[in-house]
Amino acid sequence: MQTKTAKESYKIVDIGNWHYALIKIQEKRGRVGRTSEFISARNNAEFKDNVWRYSAYLTAGLNFAPKNSVLLLRENSELLQLENAAEAVQLHKNNKEYPIAQDTYNSHLNQAEKESKNPPENRNILILPERVNFSINSQNHFDILRFLAEDPKQAEKYLGRLSGNKLNKINFYLRNKNYVDEQESPFQDQLCLHRFDYGSCLDGKDKNLGSDIRVFGMFPIDKASSKKSREASKMYEIVQEIRKGNISISDLESKLSQVSTFLENLSK
Repeated sequence: MQTKTAKESYKIVDIGNWHYALIKIQEKRGRVGRTSEFISARNNAEFKDNVWRYSAYLTAGLNFAPKNSVLLLRENSELLQLENAAEAVQLHKNNKEYPIAQDTYNSHLNQAEKESKNPPENRNILILPERVNFSINSQNHFDILRFLAEDPKQAEKYLGRLSGNKLNKINFYLRNKNYVDEQESPFQDQLCLHRFDYGSCLDGKDKNLGSDIRVFGMFPIDKASSKKSREASKMYEIVQEIRKGNISISDLESKLSQVSTFLENLSK
């Protein structure tokens, strides 16, 4: 399913592994969507919509390091670059991690510490409060959802929609800390926001980039398609008015002619 925003449309891309999905998104002049865009899309959609029915990977990345904090990166993950994505896919297929330099991890940690006094929605990197799995709700770790939603009102609305459907927390899954401590260097992975029937959890526990995954993509709206969409909405309104008997007899022929012309042009 594809839904439109002001200048871009979003679509859940369901084509192969992480690297292949990035290639297909770039071929269509698109980009990987931010977590905030996915949350906003869910807030504005019915639960039967694909944005709720499907899980998707996003721009957000995770930095793991032995004996150290887990870092949540909003959009500056190395794995958004095609060459690195290809390497990560192959490593995950071989049950290995995508390593990053200790200096890279340290730089991200320093940035996160400097930003720690800012409101969560104004930060670029967040130090997670736990190295083990934890849950987010309105009382616990809500700053993480604010960080991801980039707007406290959107974060509150998202929790409200979940709780209205008997889901009172969001689980955040991470790599086992003992496993992380056994690694020789820090490593990076991408964050997945799971579908509603999986608890809408945030997932960084598995090496899945080499598998068939879904990615949340943002694409520029074609102007011609946008114009047709606006015209279609106008024609729909006319048809509804005719059904309700709100069109006078004198105007009926003119309105039907507009609808007929639109349908003829649409088929060309």
